[in-house]
Amino acid sequence: MTAFILTLLALAILGYRARGERQRRVVDRGLRVGLTLAVIGFVVGFFGAWIVSGVLDIGGAPPSPTGAGFGLLAGVVFVGPAGAAIGFALGFLWGAAREWWRQSAI
Repeated sequence: MTAFILTLLALAILGYRARGERQRRVVDRGLRVGLTLAVIGFVVGFFGAWIVSGVLDIGGAPPSPTGAGFGLLAGVVFVGPAGAAIGFALGFLWGAAREWWRQSAI
């Protein structure tokens, strides 16, 4: 199901990019912001869970009995994709507003 949704999203992005130069700039900005927030979300989810569980001994926290397996799960499955989705939406809106502003200034 996830592969199907990602395939549809990729086709929508490629179709919108093919419409013209303005649309390409809007989608590219959305992809850049989405990728940036996905990487930030992955790093925060991965290392943040390690710090909270005590695997990385920062501040002398006692180790958690659950171990560090949740760190990878949180970063890969939850926080990284959420950052990508939110980042793409925000970047797309930012790019659309910027193109609208650029067009109205002419």
